[in-house]
Amino acid sequence: MAARLGLITDLHGNPLALDVAVADLERARVDQLVCLGDVAPGPQPVETVRRLRDLDCPDVPGNWDAWL
Repeated sequence: MAARLGLITDLHGNPLALDVAVADLERARVDQLVCLGDVAPGPQPVETVRRLRDLDCPDVPGNWDAWL
């Protein structure tokens, strides 16, 4: 059976939106969460990055992440 990936992207420093997306993907019973970038630039970058680390979520840097 193939693994079910949950993809998130363009969080832009919004940990509340991240939590909503993660809750939805947990209900969908994904096997692995992967972030496709643009994580930090935004109102709460530290909290957003910390939350992704707590989730052990791999991240592919986006264009905004590269700019930072």
